Amino acid sequence: MSASDHDPEVARLNFCDNDCTVVPPATSTVPATTATATVVTATSASATATATAQPIVKISEIQGNTWRSPKLGKTVTNVRGIMIGTYVTSIYIQDPEADGDSLTSEGILAFSGTSSFANVFGSFKVGDLIQIGSAVVSEFRSSSAPFTNTLTQLTTVRNVTLLQARPADKVVTDLISPKELGQLDMPNVITWDGNEFAIGAPQINLDNITAPLTPTARGTDFFEALEFMLVKVPRPVAISKTDANGNFWVLANRGELATSRNARGGVTVNSENGVIDSNPERIQIVPPSVGDTTSPSTISIGDELDDIVGVLDFAFDKWRVIPLANVKITKSRLSEEYPATRLEKTDCGLVVSNYNMLNLDPSDTEQVKTIAKQIAEKLKSPDIIGAQEIQDNNGETNNGIVDADQTLNLLVDSIVAAGGVKYSWVQINPTNGLEGGAPGGNIRVAYLYNPLRVSLTAGTIGGTNDTQEVSAGPDGKAVLKYAAGRIDPQNPAWEATRRSAVASFEFRNQKFFLINNHWSSKGGSTPTYGHLQPATNGVVDKRIAQANVVRAFIDKILAIEPTAKIMSVGDLNEYAFVEPVQIIVRDGKMVDLMDAKLPVVERYSYNFDGQCQALDHAIVSSCLVRTAEIEPMHVNTWFPLSLSASDHDPEVALLNFC
Repeated sequence: MSASDHDPEVARLNFCDNDCTVVPPATSTVPATTATATVVTATSASATATATAQPIVKISEIQGNTWRSPKLGKTVTNVRGIMIGTYVTSIYIQDPEADGDSLTSEGILAFSGTSSFANVFGSFKVGDLIQIGSAVVSEFRSSSAPFTNTLTQLTTVRNVTLLQARPADKVVTDLISPKELGQLDMPNVITWDGNEFAIGAPQINLDNITAPLTPTARGTDFFEALEFMLVKVPRPVAISKTDANGNFWVLANRGELATSRNARGGVTVNSENGVIDSNPERIQIVPPSVGDTTSPSTISIGDELDDIVGVLDFAFDKWRVIPLANVKITKSRLSEEYPATRLEKTDCGLVVSNYNMLNLDPSDTEQVKTIAKQIAEKLKSPDIIGAQEIQDNNGETNNGIVDADQTLNLLVDSIVAAGGVKYSWVQINPTNGLEGGAPGGNIRVAYLYNPLRVSLTAGTIGGTNDTQEVSAGPDGKAVLKYAAGRIDPQNPAWEATRRSAVASFEFRNQKFFLINNHWSSKGGSTPTYGHLQPATNGVVDKRIAQANVVRAFIDKILAIEPTAKIMSVGDLNEYAFVEPVQIIVRDGKMVDLMDAKLPVVERYSYNFDGQCQALDHAIVSSCLVRTAEIEPMHVNTWFPLSLSASDHDPEVALLNFC
């Protein structure tokens, strides 16, 4: 889900420079005029008379109780509100006299347009009661984000006047009472009806919905009814780390009423009892609009924070709060040491790990050292490691080099330096530039194994385009054509994607088949809070095709040897309850160890948008399940970026061969 399975975000918002679509009504146009500002006071009789010559239009009338403004494309006059925040070329204002309707927002964004911010809004400050003489109502959608929701905003702003300056002894929260975001009034589902993870799921377009919002039923509607209002997140607890742009996610009220909480304090995507919980109680916090304009970089899952007050905004496909002041950590978990795995190698017990190493290449020596230390100290040098995202010897330099021997040798040497074992390794080069990931990086799957504990079955290593095959050996048991080879590498299911590989190892004189996967990312997914509901699960059809290729190979082994010891590991870029993974486990012949051994909320190896989730899997043949154990090692998801080596956590599994 490449440097990451997901696109990065940008921390600053830009409304309608050169990359914007203003969605007009079918029968209207938006005139181009110049925005102007006038400073008058409410004590000036002539100014007041001028300001009120046209009808006063309340913000709630502009917002309406539906997804799109009932006044879209119309000119509105004398729109009054207290200025509650600024952002780049815009201001947020909120009506201090609410209409009492929970379906209509009292806040709106006013955009300075082609005029400079200073010319339009520069005379005013947060807390001032202002009036916009006239403006045109529009619905904004960035042309670079065609699936995002539109934002109701005021454009072509003219004649902005000051009705009442903020009293010197007051702050904005004295003038506008923030709406508290908690769980008591938040819905249990995030989207409109439908399975957002199913291929071909029917969708509706919120742009076409004219019915009133249902904020008590759907997370999308809950936030829409509060668009651009001043809100308060009381007693926040972090459910993600701070990302590279200073954004992080929280729950209100220490998450006391949130669902799907895990032991660390995060929330986990799951489908318990067939109901998908995408955790609508999540709230994104972005860098503040004032102060030092940064968020603490050390925030991580479980940290407790001081109350956060800010404007509820929508950008980059997410509802988020822009704080009015710097965020403060009141209780940090940064100093807590992550324990080493409890799973120990034994004479009968083979320990296998799975780890997406995030574009590992020799140039990032600190990342290599951190991963090596994790393997040696926290994972206790597993017998075999199935690694993903191993880049070639010069990383993202796109010069035709495909070999990764320097990458893997540096990792092996670094593990030894960290106190771990001396691993051997095996991998198969991808086709240059054709198997996904960062351009030039040529990521691939690879195996590290401890030759003092386990051996790679004798034989040759398959080439880039060689197809791994299985047949019955002299003893009637399954044997592979290559000691390590790729599974049907010419199959179109693998287009622009890493090929799955399978290697044959021997432990206690028994063969062990280890499949190593890195399936297509979720690129192309539409936003959870986008205008298409439910969201589209990006390229799930490709992952289904890849799952069918892998399952067909597994079936060939089991047809020859029904009790064969098989394990399929890797970053499948999919949840256990969705079709691609279900194809592998559909008949019980293969079992996902996290599903079989862990509580539903503890099944995760990744955190995205504040949700803990299981994209990495360890799936074993049924003969290994009963005595197997698994432990996801949260050495990355629990800790800040500065202490993390990857966006994925490794997993450690113990398999009994006696």
